[in-house]
Amino acid sequence: MNWTLQNTDAWEPRGPDDDPQSSEPSGSRRWLLAFGGAFVAVLAVASYFGYQFIRWLMRPLEYCYGGIWCREVRTQWGNFRAGKLPRETMQKINEHLSKCPHCSKMLQRIQPAKPRSLEKVATPTPPEDDG
Repeated sequence: MNWTLQNTDAWEPRGPDDDPQSSEPSGSRRWLLAFGGAFVAVLAVASYFGYQFIRWLMRPLEYCYGGIWCREVRTQWGNFRAGKLPRETMQKINEHLSKCPHCSKMLQRIQPAKPRSLEKVATPTPPEDDG
């Protein structure tokens, strides 16, 4: 008895739902092919908008009080504390700080540190000449 396989190149695995006579994909494969791409597209769009929403939630709060925005107050903070700004800008920042709850909290957190008292440091004296 001769046991030989015929046409072995045409063999391919099939699932339990596959009809050997049909070239159409089976039920689960058909669903994946039909809706898989749409699912990936919806997932990508939802991820993008979710990311944008999180960025929007995490944005710094900006308010305009006294004709000046919070970000301008933050950029001018050092010059404001040092008193190096023009009088009009100083007035705007003072008005902003009196009305803006966020910047006034920032002002309380970043109060200028009290200057350290200058301690007298013992300076070494040159050795006396015993000569």
